[in-house]
Amino acid sequence: MILGFKTIHPITKTPTEFVDKILRGIKIHTVRFGNRWKVGDKIHFATGVRTKDYHQFMEGYVKGTQRVEIYPIDRSIYVDKNKVKLTDSDFTFNDGFETAEDFWEWFKDPIDAQLIHWTDFKYTF
Repeated sequence: MILGFKTIHPITKTPTEFVDKILRGIKIHTVRFGNRWKVGDKIHFATGVRTKDYHQFMEGYVKGTQRVEIYPIDRSIYVDKNKVKLTDSDFTFNDGFETAEDFWEWFKDPIDAQLIHWTDFKYTF
């Protein structure tokens, strides 16, 4: 399945650098609505999805999924119903953001979604 990534932040209009971070192993998961991704699914990492600028930059496999809830009002994140302790070097960084502020700029609304892992990393509590 295609897993699309934005190259420009929709609010700040700055480069996301997600492609480089994924290729370098810095961005190790992503948040997506729904519950359609399953362990073993093939991932086609891409930018420009549904445009003439479509570019697949990597292939991989789903190695794990977890439920994630994000609440911007109190700046809390729950993975599998467990509250994640936030610092700039954990969840927000693993999701490809330089700082927690960058993360909260992206996630403005509460969401209940799926965390998709393509590495062996998984949040444990």
